[in-house]
Amino acid sequence: MSTPPPSHHDAEEYRPSNEQVAVLLDHASAELWPQFRGVFAEETVHHVVSETYRELAANARVHTHLTTLATRSAAVLVVRGEEVCGLLSTTDLLHDLAG
Repeated sequence: MSTPPPSHHDAEEYRPSNEQVAVLLDHASAELWPQFRGVFAEETVHHVVSETYRELAANARVHTHLTTLATRSAAVLVVRGEEVCGLLSTTDLLHDLAG
């Protein structure tokens, strides 16, 4: 007996490669940074975007739009970081937002 065709697409079939993720995060950071020019260095914004992605990806079941979610979350974290002058870690800020 043959296996029936899947009734839906496998979500992991659309998971971006590490190289694609790196390009997407670089692009997202470059677009986000001008909003915070003069407040944070470009490297800091990139670090927050990358760390946010890493932390979200650690428990994500679907990775299709994870870079977009990470970018939006990072924008909030950078604003919150601006408010607390970077005294909290990315993990602390993510937990604070979730709570």
